[in-house]
Amino acid sequence: MSVNTDLADEAYALARAAYGPAGLEGVDVQVEHLPHGVVRRFRVAAGPAAVSLGKSPGTYVTIDAPSFWQRSQPEKEALAQVVARELTSLLQGDRKSVV
Repeated sequence: MSVNTDLADEAYALARAAYGPAGLEGVDVQVEHLPHGVVRRFRVAAGPAAVSLGKSPGTYVTIDAPSFWQRSQPEKEALAQVVARELTSLLQGDRKSVV
């Protein structure tokens, strides 16, 4: 199966539908529900997991914040802090312990 998307979130959903949960061994998913959105973190191990998702091994983060531009300034600032936190974590390599 070939998945053509840059979003690990979409690739994971497609692969899960095609292979079921057992076919995604080696993919660790963490979901964090926030007041203004959802953060999904994917740690993809080398091997079958990477092939199933069509992604290189590594850590992928999706921040889903619907209607961002219609939100209040404090909500936008809170979401900006989430983006900053996730980028800092990725740059510092904190996600190595996820898998």
